[in-house]
Amino acid sequence: MKKNEFATYFSNFLEKNNYKLDYVAQEMDSAKSTMSHYKNGERIPQDDFVERFIKVFRFSEEEGNFIRN
Repeated sequence: MKKNEFATYFSNFLEKNNYKLDYVAQEMDSAKSTMSHYKNGERIPQDDFVERFIKVFRFSEEEGNFIRN
């Protein structure tokens, strides 16, 4: 995913699941500010974060592959 694509995906993920940044940050063992950067498209997450994100939130293999790309 490109920078803005992940930001859009992540924002939609939060909204769809009614998750707050605090919750996702806690589940991901990351700082809320980092989550905010991803949501706002200010940063692209590194591969290790993406893999943890997929695992923690139990995405299907298909969805996981979409997120990776």
